[in-house]
Order: sequence, then structure tokens, then C-alpha cells
Amino acid sequence: MISMSLPLYNLIHLIAIMVLFAGIGASLAGADHVGTRKFGAILRGIALLLLLVSGFGMLSKLNFMKNMPLWSWIKVAIWLVIAMLPVIVKRKKLSATVAVIIALALGGIAAWLGYGHDHLPLWHSLLRPLF
Repeated sequence: MISMSLPLYNLIHLIAIMVLFAGIGASLAGADHVGTRKFGAILRGIALLLLLVSGFGMLSKLNFMKNMPLWSWIKVAIWLVIAMLPVIVKRKKLSATVAVIIALALGGIAAWLGYGHDHLPLWHSLLRPLF
């Protein structure tokens, strides 16, 4: 059985995030060209698969699989929403500019959840700048 290390899972996860955003960019930039839009959809699909495999691999290496924390489920939901944004733009429910802003904001939240989940509770770190 092949066993991958935590740093390798982390590297795959980060590369998948870059591929996901490249796929979103290709889908949004090529909205009028079917080939570019399909290429963006393929990139998004591959990236989501790599994100899920590497994310759950990291959770397993960190012994979080028996009782998965809430932040991990929130991250799964965030990545699915980000991946759906080009479809929402194609259906004219959202502009491409707004979709990019939403993707960047949600990506930042997902990154914070991934790297900051064990430091402070979510509510404390969000409210701290206000006081």
C-alpha cells in the first residue's frame, strides 16, 4: 500500500487550488468560446477531485477522520460554491466581476479555515478587530 506524507498532500492541495482558480478564469474569460469554456470545466473538475482527495488525505494523516471538525465541512462547501460560480455567470445570474470577487473572498476564508482552525475559534478571530 502506498502511503503519502502530509507535506505531499499539502502540496497537491495547494496545486489543486491554483488549478481550480485557473479553471474558473478560463471559464469566465472564454464565456463566448465553447472550447475555452470546456477546458475551464475540465480544469475545475480535476481540481475539485484533487482538492477532495488531498484534503481528506490530510485529515486522515492528522487523525481527524473519525470525528471530522466543522471547519472541514465548511471548506468542502466553500470549494463547491467556488466551482459553481462560472455556471452561475453563464446563466446570467451573476456578473463575472462579482463572481471573481466572491471566489477570492471565499478562497481567503477557506485558506483561513485550513491554516487558522486550531489557533482561535472563528467568532473570536472575526470579532477581535472590532475591539
